[in-house]
Amino acid sequence: MKITKYFLILLALIFAFGLTQTSATAKKKGNVKLAKRLESSAQEIDVNNIDMWVKNNGIYGSDPTTGQAGLFYPKGQKTKAVLYTAGLWVVGKINGQIRSAAADYATEFQPGMIMTNGQPDDPTLKKYRVYKINKGDSADPNSPHYNPDYADWPVDQGAPVDSAGNPLMVGDQVLYCVYNDFADHANVWQLPPIGLEVHQLIWGYNQTGPLGNTVFVKFTFINKSADTLKQAYVGLFSDPDDGDSNDDYVACDTSLSIGYVYNGDGYDSEYGSAVPALAFDFFQGPIVPSPGDKAVLPDGTVLNDQKILPMTAFAMYINGSTTYSDPALQSADGATQAYYYLQGLVWDGSKFKDPTTGQPSKFVNNGDPVAGTGWLPQSVTPPKDMRMLLSSGPFDLPPNTPMSVVTGIVVGQGSDNLSSVSVMKYYDQGAQIAYDQAFKVASPPPQPSVKVVSVDGELVLRWDRAAVDFSELGYSFEGYNIYQGAS
Repeated sequence: MKITKYFLILLALIFAFGLTQTSATAKKKGNVKLAKRLESSAQEIDVNNIDMWVKNNGIYGSDPTTGQAGLFYPKGQKTKAVLYTAGLWVVGKINGQIRSAAADYATEFQPGMIMTNGQPDDPTLKKYRVYKINKGDSADPNSPHYNPDYADWPVDQGAPVDSAGNPLMVGDQVLYCVYNDFADHANVWQLPPIGLEVHQLIWGYNQTGPLGNTVFVKFTFINKSADTLKQAYVGLFSDPDDGDSNDDYVACDTSLSIGYVYNGDGYDSEYGSAVPALAFDFFQGPIVPSPGDKAVLPDGTVLNDQKILPMTAFAMYINGSTTYSDPALQSADGATQAYYYLQGLVWDGSKFKDPTTGQPSKFVNNGDPVAGTGWLPQSVTPPKDMRMLLSSGPFDLPPNTPMSVVTGIVVGQGSDNLSSVSVMKYYDQGAQIAYDQAFKVASPPPQPSVKVVSVDGELVLRWDRAAVDFSELGYSFEGYNIYQGAS
């Protein structure tokens, strides 16, 4: 008698879904050297599948111990990586002149706050470091969970606290630091500083599914100069090395406000065929005036006559390319080129043209590589070592008026390069839902007790109503999926 085995797989909510992952490694870049820069500390966010280095100078995803790639995926080893470096850009105009606060391979940021006299505090002070706390930490030195960063949580630097005055645990692990743009600008664009103070809050969740493959990054900008920064853009620059750096493609999805990297040829020398896809996301872009609109924040706050900007442009850089060249470093001309890119223009101010429509577009490679439709990076053959920049703006930043932008890093890994893009986008959608609901997300339905009985050459499955009776936060149980295997 041949008996076919049946497997019962329950439909769980989006946040319970997980995939089996293979491992991620840093490699030497060869053609780019990270500039020497002032750092007082660095920490790793490593609460879920993502293990990423974070610094207090506007740079993240770069390993300070090696100067090489610094976002390892999945967590647990340091042999494969998906990101070489990433950095924050804020570029706008003061009195009609371009000003920048930017980090890529070098940085215009340094640790610390800007004092009331408009000058930066001493960046070497020990208090200006990356603070890292975990759920369950204690300020009691006699506790086995004592954490000096928890005990010294820098409330005076703007670190968030709960109603009892304790460090606010946004997720299961939180990193916090403050930096400003008074570092030497000679290694980037050689312009005077804005007078920008940045409060950086990074957090993650110890879960599977979307939240287990996402890191959230909140930047709060405070203009401490005497002049309004006008027509400004915030940019997320990155040099993603998806395993081997020389076979990558970068693209964007305007419906999700993401820029992402994926493997371009179906096989990677480090990951094999199961190459992850990495995305940067504007979960909440700048908030700008917009008569008649309403901006609704995750905590329920309604801002009348305002709107939240999504990603407003996406650009890629390719070594040796004329159209897609990097903004020049160590030159004020580079700031002008970067400002064009942030607006969705070519570095010389001309317009990008979508080759599939012949129409101007601010979003390079905005097609769908899984479906094989639209403007795809396949026009660059073979795949190369690419960089990318996604931006949001314009906005004005008056003196001493804080404005926050929430971004994220999402990684997905499927069985091949294109399924990884699908998994990444699935995770990104789940993470956006969680953010929009202030992370008040439903738990998975309970696992029912299943009994299997063999009856006359068949298998009969019986289970209880544990899942059927589930209801939480407006979600109710919808149904079961039963899958039959080949043997």
